[in-house]
Amino acid sequence: MAFVTTGLAVAGALAMTLPIIIHLLFKNRRKTHEWAAMRLLLEAVRRHRRRSRIESLLLLTLRCLALLLLGSALAQPLIRNSPLSGIGSGLVVLIVDDGVVSGIRDEEGIPELERNITQAVELIDSLPAGTKMALVGTARSGAPIIDQPTINKERVRETLRSLEPSPTSSNLTAAMTSARTLIESSSESPSSTVVMIGSSRRGAFVASSSTLDFTPLERITWDDLEGVELFTNQPFTEPKSILAIESMSFRKSLSELSSSSTMIADIEVRRLGDVSRATKNTIRLTGTATDGTPPRGLSIPAGSDRSSLEFEFFVRTEDAATDGSTIIDAIIDERILPNASKLSRVANTSDVIRVAMIDREDFLDAASVENVGSTQWMTRSLDPTQSGSISIDLLDPVSIDERRLESFDAVIVNRPDLLQSSGWDALDRFSKSGGFILFTPPQDSIVHDWLDEFKSTFDPDLESNPEVITSSEPIGLSSIHGKTDILTMIDDELDDLSSSITVSRLIDIDNTNSRAETILAGNDDRPFLVVWDTNEERSGAIALLAASPSEQWTNLPVKPLMVPLMQELIRRGSSLKSESRSVISGSDDEIPLVAARELVSTTGRSITLSKEGRPLEPLIQTGGWRVLNSSGRMISSLAVNPDIEACDPTLVTTERVQRWLENLGPWKVSEFKDIQDRFSDDRNGSTLSILLLVLVLIIVFLETILNRRFSNARVMEVNTGTSEGARHA
Repeated sequence: MAFVTTGLAVAGALAMTLPIIIHLLFKNRRKTHEWAAMRLLLEAVRRHRRRSRIESLLLLTLRCLALLLLGSALAQPLIRNSPLSGIGSGLVVLIVDDGVVSGIRDEEGIPELERNITQAVELIDSLPAGTKMALVGTARSGAPIIDQPTINKERVRETLRSLEPSPTSSNLTAAMTSARTLIESSSESPSSTVVMIGSSRRGAFVASSSTLDFTPLERITWDDLEGVELFTNQPFTEPKSILAIESMSFRKSLSELSSSSTMIADIEVRRLGDVSRATKNTIRLTGTATDGTPPRGLSIPAGSDRSSLEFEFFVRTEDAATDGSTIIDAIIDERILPNASKLSRVANTSDVIRVAMIDREDFLDAASVENVGSTQWMTRSLDPTQSGSISIDLLDPVSIDERRLESFDAVIVNRPDLLQSSGWDALDRFSKSGGFILFTPPQDSIVHDWLDEFKSTFDPDLESNPEVITSSEPIGLSSIHGKTDILTMIDDELDDLSSSITVSRLIDIDNTNSRAETILAGNDDRPFLVVWDTNEERSGAIALLAASPSEQWTNLPVKPLMVPLMQELIRRGSSLKSESRSVISGSDDEIPLVAARELVSTTGRSITLSKEGRPLEPLIQTGGWRVLNSSGRMISSLAVNPDIEACDPTLVTTERVQRWLENLGPWKVSEFKDIQDRFSDDRNGSTLSILLLVLVLIIVFLETILNRRFSNARVMEVNTGTSEGARHA
């Protein structure tokens, strides 16, 4: 036997001792006073003492039993699989959407999660006593919140009321998988029900859906589980509109009146949900290394969903990390969904861009143009005035490793043919961590076998021929305007600047089936400059120049395009390293810093990193995090943000939700009241509790009757005994 509320059963057991304690306390409290007729009374009592003790013991037993049964009845005793209990032994798994989109607030400032919790509590109250319950949230990758089924309703209620909207994305399919696992582990339950409660706004489906056709990324089958019912409530129908900061990038101010510590933030704002009305708001910038800026107004007309603006702000380089990084927060006055109101980004406050030039030391006389090699041309184009804004360090190809590359913002590889396998691995990790790499072919090589290593490391779909193509007539160059942000600043001038470029030698590459974009190409359509932009696997960009920047291959080094092309590739490419120091809330991805050992948030929360640089727990808290080495020194910065797509409050129709659920089992989309009635119909109450209460009433009635009868009998016996004693006397 078990109890729904064990505490009341214990209280009943303790209360049973009260009559005994009272009996013992008052047993010898009265003092004996001898008087003349006392002998006659004592003689009468002495004759009936045994029966009196039996009657007293019977009354005491009835009183104790009444208290014990009362506590047991209130505790709702359960006998598994017994008709006396009036309950089933089923399992109900509640899936509650507590992802970032559940934080959308109504006019009174109450988040929709509160409505989800209220409905879940009402559903629990309608369950028959003794029903086993489990709780799963959609945030935190759908991990169970109560992973061991319980019959304690109060525990489930308290857990539900403690939930708050998480900044992580809702993952519906992961939550369903968790629910399925819970049902499989509770094999003794003959029937199971899964109820999913949420708003069903578009943001709730993002993490589980294909971006192309809004269908689930995976299938979940329930056919092998018997007696399982699946319910979800109707989608919300109240339209909402929120403003979220979609992106923020940084650049140095080019104004002569600005100091070297002045930066410009380019901010893109996006409106999600209802766009039928015009909206106004304000944005401000804050950060640990800046004093902030005055708020800027923002206005988006009706029918539009985007706007952009820029901030000029001053940074204190002394407050930045050792790599020059600091956290800048763009905050919008968003009350409907506070978790979407802030975007944190890592800004590089350093005045110098550090570039690693991978090549062998050249001891040739560079006095004449013919003797100037590609490395010298690169160095001159990157820092023509020797201002020191771009610092270049020469690294030997055979000595590079991940730790040496970590301190650089960009890498130029002029001798890829001399790289060892460890060098290719180090470049791969450098690119994945946000570093920019520019490859150029060795100027003196005729056969370029290094292209095989390049393809296996970065893009197997790239096609190439190791032999150099030599043209008897110089090939002209044209701009293709591929889809990349790397050359945005010179995009308008690229056509004019490239028209004077000719190429006599180049490596034969074909990126038709590759992810690379052609930026510049010859008149014969052979790629001259291709760029691999960032993607889900790689945070840094890669560029490949098909001709060595030397006079033997092309006239590019002596043309006006050389300086802006190289500088923009390095400046924009190197900025990606700072932008890559941003992860989505809930991530546990590897932090690409060899020396990183610990992460500390602005609130002081600390998370240890494994030897591989992976957080030992997911990064949930949004905002800035300090990256510390083993000695506790801040070596870099990390930004954690919610997924903006997961914040989308756009309404989804019931029909669309039903179609989405078709691949995930026999789900029924119903009104919440219908789901609640489904359990209310099965609730017959606890027959055993009622029987115990009836028995308590019978015992109390019997004790009252017996007590009065025994008392009257004693009085009559004493009176009779006294009369008889008087006659004998």
